[in-house]
Amino acid sequence: MPEENEANALPVKVEDKLELASASPQNQGKQAAKEFSDMLQASLNERSLNEKVDMLADQGHSIEEIAKKLGRGQTEIELLLKFRMNR
Repeated sequence: MPEENEANALPVKVEDKLELASASPQNQGKQAAKEFSDMLQASLNERSLNEKVDMLADQGHSIEEIAKKLGRGQTEIELLLKFRMNR
């Protein structure tokens, strides 16, 4: 059996070896940690929908304008502004 498997085996290329080396668990862990850190930083820097709605409303934009600018429905914006009054 082993002789048959060796005869059918595909040749290993240098590119394959590099790809396997870069996919080590240690490298994957570091890469995942960096990606998570980047996503967390981006979410901290980005304003929430509520903050964006509040800011645009404070600037005097109508519900229709806010909805268009944020790509949301007018009803969603209306509800957010109503909840804003209760905060």
